[in-house]
Amino acid sequence: MPLRLDHVGLASRDVATLQELLVTHLGLTSHFSETVRRQGVRVHFFGPGETSIEVLEALGPDSPVARFLAKRTGGVHHLAFSVPNIDAAFQEAQSAGLTPLGSQPNIGAGGKRIFFLHPRDTAGILFEFCQASHPLDPVVLIGKNRCPELAEALRGRATLVTAPSVAAAGQEAQSKQLGREHWVVIGSGQEGQALHCADAFCHSLTLYAMGAPADAATGQCRVPVLVCANAGHAAQAVRLHSRIADSDLCILPTGQQDRGNAHADPELLTAVLLAHFRSAQA
Repeated sequence: MPLRLDHVGLASRDVATLQELLVTHLGLTSHFSETVRRQGVRVHFFGPGETSIEVLEALGPDSPVARFLAKRTGGVHHLAFSVPNIDAAFQEAQSAGLTPLGSQPNIGAGGKRIFFLHPRDTAGILFEFCQASHPLDPVVLIGKNRCPELAEALRGRATLVTAPSVAAAGQEAQSKQLGREHWVVIGSGQEGQALHCADAFCHSLTLYAMGAPADAATGQCRVPVLVCANAGHAAQAVRLHSRIADSDLCILPTGQQDRGNAHADPELLTAVLLAHFRSAQA
């Protein structure tokens, strides 16, 4: 099966210094950061090029990255290879006498399906295999400014529906019988209403580029909630994230301008959204 080096995973006890080195001294571009709770890690991707650098940040003392760093200050954590068929690669590894970590591929950063091989079978080196994501359930973009660049980036990867408000999105879902969807509420100040309605209509909910969070947004959803923003809305996003129980947080670098409002690069934002959507469906 053909392989391509997708990324190199680096772990360090001093993530901030490592990021500064990559950007300031090596001239790499910060792509996006994402929390992958099932793996106990926050990841930061840097480029450019087909092969990227992934900086790993442990979320707690029991995470695999924390155990890796307990024996060293930092180093290469893993090498990741892209494959066209992750299930075939998984079966081939088992047939070759190698031991995958887990009973099947799961969802990793960027919405990719992944699995690792146990390093005892691979000369002490941790190898990851990954496959790019595929189209999924309907995605509903909600808000007066629904980011046309984001809509274009998502088009072809999912059935796309737009709505001016949460109420209109619910009516659209019922009239078109779309089933359960992924809602992305964009800077519309409808946080509280979205949390209230999400359980009835959603696989997942994303609150993107919100303004000052309203008290009504405090609460908990039974579906996965992602609070996502560009760097310009980071403070508001952090506050909103703190008010929504069990929500995930992702801050992206500011990208191109859209109608006078700074938004994250649509391709990077799309990668984060696809990861969130797929984690909700896993």
